[in-house]
Amino acid sequence: MERKYSNLAHSSGHLSYLFRPATGGAKVHLHMAHANGFNARTYQKILGALPYEIEASAIDQRGHGQSTLPADPKRLTSWRIYEKDLLAYIDQQSQPVILAGHSMGGAISIAVAAARPEKVKALLLIDPVLPPELTGLITTLMRYTRLNRETPLVSSARKRKRQFQSPQAAVNNYVDKGAFKTWPREWIEDYVSGGTRRTHDGVELSCAPDWEAKNFAVAGNHPWPAIRKLTCPVTLLTASFGSTCPPAISSKFKLYHQETVVRSVAGASHFLPMEKPALIVDAINELAGKITR
Repeated sequence: MERKYSNLAHSSGHLSYLFRPATGGAKVHLHMAHANGFNARTYQKILGALPYEIEASAIDQRGHGQSTLPADPKRLTSWRIYEKDLLAYIDQQSQPVILAGHSMGGAISIAVAAARPEKVKALLLIDPVLPPELTGLITTLMRYTRLNRETPLVSSARKRKRQFQSPQAAVNNYVDKGAFKTWPREWIEDYVSGGTRRTHDGVELSCAPDWEAKNFAVAGNHPWPAIRKLTCPVTLLTASFGSTCPPAISSKFKLYHQETVVRSVAGASHFLPMEKPALIVDAINELAGKITR
């Protein structure tokens, strides 16, 4: 898996991304968009397991991983900056694109797929963050009128431990704890490898706690207008517990995009890519088959 860097127009800094080339000429390009607080390398086992006729990549969204684009929490008012970054990235791709996205990455991928129907030919949503239609609209209005409040999720992210004596100490800090309780150790190692940087006395998380917290604070995205515009095949995978896309939401999604394939993954939490990676690979292959046959 290669790490590459791209300078986006009108931005200072660079966008870091993982890239795995295809062999014998790519038929399709798969991009994996990560969740808030994570990074591209967290998902590298999925990218590496794809057939080699699929070109695969994953960007470190700004404020995450090894990307150095500006990430000032005080200036963040929505997830639209991520949508713009991903749009600029996929506009550089020459192959038809499948967008896969987990959590926040799924919500961002919906907006990009709706904006680039000629480029994005399929969409895989992995327990995306999708608020109820009216709630999302109200929260968006509250955000722009500065009425958003400190939720437990925001408060928890803001207090996240950032400094560690070593990468190994960071891994040990997460194993069998909290959100990482269902993760295999090697996935945590990839998360730490891609999401930390060296300091004079150890390592620190490259996604600052205040940046992660602000992402949660402005998470009242309103994706429904974009959902209504989707024209490509969509597969929606949801967790069977702790989901950010419960049955009422996935049913509403299918109402607006009737061809959507909806699957609730038994025994999976919101972190189903880490718990069921083979299922994610199968879903990508299924979508690739639909657009290349």
